[in-house]
Amino acid sequence: GVTGVQTCALPICPDTDGRRRTLAEQELVNSLGWLVAMRWIAGLGVLLASFVSAHVFRLPVPESALYGVGLFILAYNAGLWWWMGQLGRTVPDSTEVYALFARVQIGLDWLAMTLLTALSGGIESPAIIFFLFHISIAALLLPHAHLFLYVAVAPALLTLMALVEYFGLVPHVALFGPSRHDQFVYVGSVLFFFTVACYMLAYFCMAISVRLRRREKEIGGVYESVRDTTASLDLPTVLNRLVESATRVLGCKAAAIRLLDRERGQVAFVATYGLSETYLEKVPQDFRRARLDQATMAGEPLFVNDAAEDPRIWNLDRVREEGIQSMLSVPLAGKNGPLGVMRAYGGEGHKFSEEDAAFLELVAAHGAVAIENAQAYRMLEELDREKSRFVRIATHELRSPISVMESLLTALVGGYV
Repeated sequence: GVTGVQTCALPICPDTDGRRRTLAEQELVNSLGWLVAMRWIAGLGVLLASFVSAHVFRLPVPESALYGVGLFILAYNAGLWWWMGQLGRTVPDSTEVYALFARVQIGLDWLAMTLLTALSGGIESPAIIFFLFHISIAALLLPHAHLFLYVAVAPALLTLMALVEYFGLVPHVALFGPSRHDQFVYVGSVLFFFTVACYMLAYFCMAISVRLRRREKEIGGVYESVRDTTASLDLPTVLNRLVESATRVLGCKAAAIRLLDRERGQVAFVATYGLSETYLEKVPQDFRRARLDQATMAGEPLFVNDAAEDPRIWNLDRVREEGIQSMLSVPLAGKNGPLGVMRAYGGEGHKFSEEDAAFLELVAAHGAVAIENAQAYRMLEELDREKSRFVRIATHELRSPISVMESLLTALVGGYV
């Protein structure tokens, strides 16, 4: 077995304000400047399109009002440009402030889009499609909490505009042929399909964003495990970092590594993260009783979806008290057979996936390398000690005859003199 490894249960610590930004957060900050730059073009584009529509195509557009919308876009974009400069100087590391800044930008853009749509045909305006651009930006860049409620603002604004036109509260701008803004079926159909398109686009963009952010976390976790494996020969430190990294990436309750001691027939915790001392003390070390460990070391990832009812678990009551609902175990595979298991523990409502298993297997592979490296290093240390001991013994045995000869020669020479 592996000796010299102490069991360690670390509390789960939240991220600090000084943590490194994720790629998604960096992309959010970088994209804000891009949005400001694109808005200068959009504001000038509205001014140019208004002029061309009125004087080239001779469309019955409210030219002055459209110029006002274009100037409004340029004006608030100047304010956003100034605000962004202030943020860069005062709170450059606050992701929450930048997320708020992005929401303010999108909200102002939606207000401008509502005015532009109302002045270019209302419910019949071809400009309606531009709402979808900001929905995709919000789904890809902003945090996903309450995203669908945020997306609801766009259909709500369009619905409000359609209603005030439908009931004649504001004049309708008819650009193309007979107007249909007062036809209930047409207005209802446009609003229905627009709303469906908004939510479908938000869902697809959010799904892509979630998968990309998960891949980022997995890559970061693998990088950390490789770095920890190669940066230190202190095995307890390396293994504790691995289980902490696995817990954070998988978003689960806890993680642990149990190593097999073949000579004593035991399997014991050597590194844990998020498990209580009471739980650790009551888990059996006898390998014959560790049915989950036996099944995992057979070579395949082991999923436990309802830990509180699985008969292979040693003490179901203790598992319930610990708040563990699911488990995912993968083997620590060494060159000469299994070294132990790495296990992730999910809390209430947590389910592990095949992707989770693939990531945990990668981390477990690095853990196995660290364990075998530590074993090899210990073996080299023992060989070095044996070598030093052999040299000392050999040197002593070699010097003993030489010392005897020197003493005899000294005695003979002294007697002759």
